[in-house]
Amino acid sequence: MKASKKPRIIAVVSLVVVLISSILAACVSSDWGKVKVSEVRIMSEQNLSVYAKLWMPKEASSENRKPAVVMAHGYSNHYSSMTGIALEFARRGYIVIAFDAYAMGYSDVNDPSVYPEWDNGAYAVLQYLGSLPQVDRNRIGMIGHSRGNMWNQNAAATAWKAHDTDPSVTVPRSLVIASFSFNPIEKLPNGTYGYALNAYPVNAAVIFGAKDEFGKTVWNTDLDNYNYTHSPQFVTGAGVRDLDMDIYFMYGNKTPLERNAALAIAGIGKLRAAFTYPNIHILAAYNNKPIGDMIEFMDITLRGGEATLERDDQIWSLRQIFLFFGFAGFFLFVISLALSLADTRFFASIRRPQPASMNEIHNGKEGGIFALLFLCLQLPMLLLYFKVSGWPGIYKTWQLLPHGPYFSAPGLNPTVVMNLITSAILILVVVLVYFLIGKKRGATLDNLGFNIPGRQIGKAVLLALTTFGIAYLVLCLFYDLTGTFVSFMQFDITPMNHVHWISFLKYLPFWLLAHLVNAVVFNSVTRVNNAKEWVNYLLIILGSSLAIIILLAVQYTGLYATGHLTIENSGWKDLSTNFSTLELLSAVIITPVCAVINRVMYKKTGSVWAGGVLSALLALLFGICHVIIATV
Repeated sequence: MKASKKPRIIAVVSLVVVLISSILAACVSSDWGKVKVSEVRIMSEQNLSVYAKLWMPKEASSENRKPAVVMAHGYSNHYSSMTGIALEFARRGYIVIAFDAYAMGYSDVNDPSVYPEWDNGAYAVLQYLGSLPQVDRNRIGMIGHSRGNMWNQNAAATAWKAHDTDPSVTVPRSLVIASFSFNPIEKLPNGTYGYALNAYPVNAAVIFGAKDEFGKTVWNTDLDNYNYTHSPQFVTGAGVRDLDMDIYFMYGNKTPLERNAALAIAGIGKLRAAFTYPNIHILAAYNNKPIGDMIEFMDITLRGGEATLERDDQIWSLRQIFLFFGFAGFFLFVISLALSLADTRFFASIRRPQPASMNEIHNGKEGGIFALLFLCLQLPMLLLYFKVSGWPGIYKTWQLLPHGPYFSAPGLNPTVVMNLITSAILILVVVLVYFLIGKKRGATLDNLGFNIPGRQIGKAVLLALTTFGIAYLVLCLFYDLTGTFVSFMQFDITPMNHVHWISFLKYLPFWLLAHLVNAVVFNSVTRVNNAKEWVNYLLIILGSSLAIIILLAVQYTGLYATGHLTIENSGWKDLSTNFSTLELLSAVIITPVCAVINRVMYKKTGSVWAGGVLSALLALLFGICHVIIATV
C-alpha cells in the first residue's frame, strides 16, 4: 500500500500552528513584553512547595512599588484558569501571583490527616508576595474563583489574627470573591455566627453568576441566584440583606454608594459590593463583566480610584483565540502523526483492510430505530454518573469509589466507575449483536477488529505509544519555549511531573479497557457498511457524545428556567450533581475527539488496538491535567 504524503504535510502544518499559537498566546500573556512572567516556588509553613506564576510589570521596582494581588483557582484545577484575569491586572500595573493549591497542578501534596484543607498554600503565597521589594505591602488584594475563595479568606483571616501580635505579617486590604460565598464563618461568644474578617479593615466584593450551578450549595438557600443577597451567608458577611445588584455599600448599611463615597469607605476597610452577571460558574474567569468588576473594585480599594486603563479594555479573549487554534492543532497533529507513522516500513505490516461492520441500514426507519436504541443505552449510563460521583474535602459526598492510596485522584474516580459500568454494558451489547445479528450475516470475530496475531497487537500498541510519546515531548518542548500550555479556557493539556505520572499509570488500565471497548463498538456496531464515510464519522461522534449533549441541555435548560439544575431539582440530587455536570463539560470536548481517533486508526490499520490505546492515553492525559491529581 502506497503511503500518502497528506498526513505528513498535515502533521507539519498543525505543528507549526501549535507553535505559532503558543508564541502569540505567550506574547499576549506578557502584554507584548511589558510584563515579565516567571515561575516561582514558595515553601509554606507546612514545609510544602507551592508552585506559582508571577506577573511583574517592568516599571515596578523597590523605588516604584506597585499594588499586588494573590489569585487562587477553583477546586480540581490549577493556576492556569486565572491567567486571563492575571493578565488584565498586570496590564494595569498590578503585581500578580497565581498559585497552584496543594495537590493540584505542580504544588506538593498535603496529607489531610496531618494538615487538613484550610488555606491550601494561600497564606504562604500572601506572605511571599508581601516580601517582594517591588510590592507595596499596604496595597495587597486577593481574588479567587470558586473554592479558591475559601482558601483566600481563610488565609486572610489567619494573616490578620497573626498581624494583631506581629505587625510584620502581610495582610490583604481587599478581597474579591467570585463564584463563592462569604467564608469563613465563625461562632461568636454570644452563640451567633459572624464573618471572621468583619473584625478587620478588609474590603470585600462578591461576584456571582445568575446561572451558577453552585448557587444553592454555597449560599445555603433555595433562592434564585439573582437573590443571593437574601441568603444567611451573605447577611453574615455583609451585615445587611435584600440588596440590589451591582452596587457598592458600607458594611452594615445597604444604602448604595457612588464611586467617590465608595472611595472614602474603602479607606477605612468597610466597603462591600455585590455584583452579578448572567452566566454559569466557570465563566466568572472568562467574561468581561465580572473581570471588569474585579478591576474596578481593586482600583477603588487599592489605588484610590486611579484607573490606568478602562475596565472594558481587555485582551484576555485574544489569548483564548490563539490558544483555541493551538488546542485544535495539537489534536490534529496527534492524528496526522499516527497516520504518518503507520506508513513507515516498521509499522506498515500491521495495516490491513478494515473488516466489514455487523451493521447495515437500508432505510430511514431502520436508521431511526438504530439511533434511538443507542441513545436509550447511553442515557441511563450517564445518569448513573450522577450517583457514582462524589467529592472529598469539606463536602464529603458519597462516593462509590472513594479516594485512597491507590485511587488517589478524586476527580477521576467517578470516571473509573463509569468506565467499568459502560464497558460491561457495551461488551454485552457487542456479544448480543454478534450472536443475534452478526453471525447470521456471516460475521466472525475478525469483524470485531481485535482478533489479530499477538505480534500485530504489540506493534499496534507500540504505534500508539510512539505517537503519544512524540506528541508529549512536543508538548513539553513548546511549553519550555513559550511558557504556554496547550489549553482552551480551563481545559489544559500540560507537562506532567512525577506525581502526575504515578496517577497516570495507576488509572491507565481503566481508560484502556473503556477505549478499546469503544473502538469495537464504534467500528463494528455503530459503523454502517453501506453508508458514506462522512455519515459514519457523524454516527460515531454523535454515538459518543450525543447523550452527554442532551444531558447537559436538560441540566442547563432547568438552570436557566428555575435557577437550579434540572436533576438537582428532581430528588435524584446530592451535591455531586453540580460537580458531575461541570465534568461533563470537559467530556463533551474530549469524547468526540477520541471517537474520531478510533475511527481514523481503524480505517488505517484494520484493528481497534492502535486507535483504542492512543485515544485512552490522550483522554487520560486530558483528564489528569485539570483535576486534583493526588491526595493521600
